[in-house]
Amino acid sequence: MRSVSRISCRTWAGAILVLFAAAGAVVVDDYAVSPDGAVHRKTAAANLDYVLGSDDALSADAGHLSVDHERYYGMAFELPLLLAERALGLDDSRAAYLLRHCATHLFWLCGGFACFLLARRLFGGGGGGAPPPGRKRPRLNPRPL
Repeated sequence: MRSVSRISCRTWAGAILVLFAAAGAVVVDDYAVSPDGAVHRKTAAANLDYVLGSDDALSADAGHLSVDHERYYGMAFELPLLLAERALGLDDSRAAYLLRHCATHLFWLCGGFACFLLARRLFGGGGGGAPPPGRKRPRLNPRPL
């Protein structure tokens, strides 16, 4: 039987990733609605209207992009969520918020995994912190700045 210290870093990372994904799936019904969720949905809808060429997307009367102080927020994350919401036909705001929350959780998991891969690449991935073959360990400068 392997000792705990001999279990690979990859196994630990995979176990932690599965644990957080399972925790997110178990508590999905208890997700709270963030206070800025409605603002993000409205801004994403206004930007989608603008991208699709709607005439009232820029009108001041509609309260959309021309006067909205949220108009400068990036839409790379919001637009795909709004498109998925519309493709799934989610008319209920609770279902739409749960979709957004699940997508945010998955995005967070992917970001955590990317940080793991980056740290592994920078600091070596073998047991004991040995760098991968063909790569030297970075030297720290012993002199103070």
